[in-house]
Amino acid sequence: MKYQVLLIGIYFLFVSCNPNHAPSPTPIDATLPPSTGDWVITSNVLIEDKSLVLNGNIQIKSGGQLTLRRTQLAMGNQFGINVESNGGITIENETVIKPAKDTGRFTFVVRRGAIFVMRESELQGCGWGIPYQAFNDENTGLFIYADDAVLERNLFSNNFNGVVLKNAGNARITANRFSKNTWSGVSLWNSENSNIGDNTFEDGNNGIMMAKDFNNVIAGNTFSRLSEGGLILFYSRNNEIRGNTFKIDSPTGLGWTGIALLKVSRNNRILNNSFSGGKDGVVILHSLNNTVEGNTLDGSWNGFQVHYSNGNCFANNTLVNIGIGNCPYGGIFLNQSSDNKIFNNRIGVGGREPGIVLMGSSSRNTLAGNVITAGFRGLMLHGAANNNSIQDNSFSAEVEEDVVIDQSFGNVIHHNNFMGNKRGYDNGANSWDDGSAGNYWGLFAGGNSFAIPPNGSDRYPWAAQIPIPTVDVPALTNVEMNDPALSPSLTITNEATYENQTLTFGSLIIEGKLTLNNVNILVDGGFDDGGIIVKPGGSLSINNSSIRPTESGGGYLFQVNEGSTFILKNSTVKGSGFYYGGDWGGIYIKTDGVIIENNLISDSFRGLTICPPARGNHLITGNTFQGCHEGISLDSQADSQVTNNKTDHCIGGGIIVMGGAGISVNDNQTLYIWTGAGIIINGGTSHTIMRNTVTSLRARWGISISGDGHHLVADNIISSIEY
Repeated sequence: MKYQVLLIGIYFLFVSCNPNHAPSPTPIDATLPPSTGDWVITSNVLIEDKSLVLNGNIQIKSGGQLTLRRTQLAMGNQFGINVESNGGITIENETVIKPAKDTGRFTFVVRRGAIFVMRESELQGCGWGIPYQAFNDENTGLFIYADDAVLERNLFSNNFNGVVLKNAGNARITANRFSKNTWSGVSLWNSENSNIGDNTFEDGNNGIMMAKDFNNVIAGNTFSRLSEGGLILFYSRNNEIRGNTFKIDSPTGLGWTGIALLKVSRNNRILNNSFSGGKDGVVILHSLNNTVEGNTLDGSWNGFQVHYSNGNCFANNTLVNIGIGNCPYGGIFLNQSSDNKIFNNRIGVGGREPGIVLMGSSSRNTLAGNVITAGFRGLMLHGAANNNSIQDNSFSAEVEEDVVIDQSFGNVIHHNNFMGNKRGYDNGANSWDDGSAGNYWGLFAGGNSFAIPPNGSDRYPWAAQIPIPTVDVPALTNVEMNDPALSPSLTITNEATYENQTLTFGSLIIEGKLTLNNVNILVDGGFDDGGIIVKPGGSLSINNSSIRPTESGGGYLFQVNEGSTFILKNSTVKGSGFYYGGDWGGIYIKTDGVIIENNLISDSFRGLTICPPARGNHLITGNTFQGCHEGISLDSQADSQVTNNKTDHCIGGGIIVMGGAGISVNDNQTLYIWTGAGIIINGGTSHTIMRNTVTSLRARWGISISGDGHHLVADNIISSIEY
């Protein structure tokens, strides 16, 4: 008897010190649910080896505990399970919870302070909702507010979300399979200290979506056949993402991205993951101080895409077979991103894409210890990519220059190997040595200096290859900061005119009719998908005005939606649009009949994009597109005029027409196209391409036409300047 008392005492001590491992309260009541109406549980209830159909809700009250073992539970349509604070539910031993009918749906909510344990069981058909609203609606899946939830070795299939954690902590989600869920396998909102490990996420939209989450570990998971992304983080910090496998594809084609860090996600560590296929391995947008280290990428369109993001570190990664597909941008691509470190990476890029690109005011970045093998170009700096440090790297390009510096200044480049067989390019004012030593050039034939035309000169070229060291990688030091405070939004619901003034806002939303004459607009909404948004039925006319981001607010939306009216004349638009998601262009048009005339559009990822549901009848004339990756892009449009425009120093292409019919691309001028073509016609029929001038061409084609359509191509002038 003494020993029994002693063992009982030890048992309760263990349970009190280990709440995650505490067993469910001992079930004492095997009462079955009523045939109709709600099943209210106020005591400990055990259901074993049953098949139940509920035509009501399950309400587990404070003090109640439901345990389901080897049970088939079918829920009536739009009924639900609700576990109140101080209640609990344990689901185990091959229990299956699903709708009573194939078209039915039900809800499942676990309140804060409740106990939730689910092991070796299945949940299907739970939740419904709208994408990106999963965190605000309890109807969207297994919705858990409770701390210390345990989910192990389960199957979550055909739910809207498999699991949603909101304001919850210390969850353990391990060795589960999330399959064919409409939106995400797991969604987290303001949740911390959870372990999500060794799970499989497949055949859905997203694997894991996180917002305002911190100190979580996501390790050893496999992501495959996900159309949008494996792991997407918004406003999330101090998370560790390690040892996961991302097979970035989808049932209908390539998936978008393996990992995306968005909206001021910071201090995250992306370590030793494996990526294959898809469009992007890692995208970092409006985020800072993240570490991407020890990862491998194989066969993606792009490696790492970094936009409006500072202070990140990319180290010891291996990227191979990068640059396949329709819209690749290279191994590591920085756009308007500064103070980043790129150390000890091994990058192999095929096709026509560069190894590393810095563009759009990407400054004070450090490149060291990298080895780049590129099919086309090795390193490219464009559009005020100033004051970067590039040393102790090796670049080898098979076709064009190992290095191009275009309209960028104050860069310091020394102790690098440039192995290719074509001379570099520098039209700025940059330093190609440290005062005593320069670089090794495969073309160097001896002498006192080596010219990098038209303006550059290495005064102290090396006669032999330089050993490339492995650079020490600094440890991540967390940067603590509040999420940015945005300016208030302005919504126009009636008819309004603003003239001769300055406006600053996070978002300008036009539902009525707005005219802007001689207005200076400052936008700081880029961190929160803010910007200028013309709603269906709205009308926006901009004349003789200036639109640009605040100092910290680049990458804002400029979106004109279906069924609206848009006119832009004699104005300047700078720094709008961003790469990730649906907003491809600086100005993103989804309506018919727009007029864009005599404007300067600059420093955007794409200057202008027009795509479905827009159909055509556009006038785009007399504009200058400068310092963008692509200037003008029309997708599936008809009966439109693209005339007398100038695209200047756009890296990837001047004018791009995809599909459609009856587009007139006439009397345009393109200057300094580097990787694409001056004019690209991809599919469609009956387009006219006449009297265009493509000069200072640095790409391989002046005009590129593909597809089976018949077009009129005449009287165009194509020239290239070689140095």
